[in-house]
Amino acid sequence: VIWVAIRVWLIQPPGMPPYLEGILEDITERRQGEEALREAEERFRTIYEGSNDALMLLRSDGFFDCNQRALEVFGCATKEEFVTKHPSELSPPTQPNGEDSVAASQAHIDRAYEQGYARFEWVHRRQDGVDFPAEVLLSAFELRGERVLQATVRDITRRERLEDQIRESLARRERQVRISVEIAQDIAAVSELDLSLI
Repeated sequence: VIWVAIRVWLIQPPGMPPYLEGILEDITERRQGEEALREAEERFRTIYEGSNDALMLLRSDGFFDCNQRALEVFGCATKEEFVTKHPSELSPPTQPNGEDSVAASQAHIDRAYEQGYARFEWVHRRQDGVDFPAEVLLSAFELRGERVLQATVRDITRRERLEDQIRESLARRERQVRISVEIAQDIAAVSELDLSLI
C-alpha cells in the first residue's frame, strides 16, 4: 500500500475529444513521517497530561502551557488563568530561608537557562493562600527554535510530614533510652548504698 497525490486537469484540444492528464506522486514517505510525528505528539501529550506532577512550560516572560495536575496543585480553574501567572506569583513573598521569592525564582530560572537544568526545594502558594513545600526541576530545551523551560513541581507535603514524624519518633526514642539509662544508674546507686549498709 502506498499513498499518492494525484493532480489531474482537463485538456480540450480543438476538434478532438477532451481528455485528462495528470501527475501521480508517491507521498508514502511524507505520510509516514506525518503519522510518526502525530503519534509522537500524542504520546508526549498523554505523558504530559497524565503526569502526577505539575508540569508547566515557560518562556522568560512567564508560563505558556501547563498540564491538568498543575491546575489542581495550584488551584487554578483553567489554563488561561494559569498562564497569566508569573512563577513568583505562585509563591509566598519570601522563602523559609528569608530569600525574596521574586529574586530567588529568577536566579533559578537564569541558572536553568545557563546550565540546562536547575533542581531545588521551594515553597509554593496555592490560589487559596495555602503554602506547600515542593521539589522543583527546571529543564531547558528547544521548542520551535525557541529556548524554553519545563518546570516539574512535586508537592512534598506528605514526605515532609513523614520525615517530621520519623524525627519526632527518633527524638522520643532517644529520650526513652536516656531515661532508661538514668533509672538504671539510680537503681545501681541505690543497690550500692544498700550493700554498704550491711
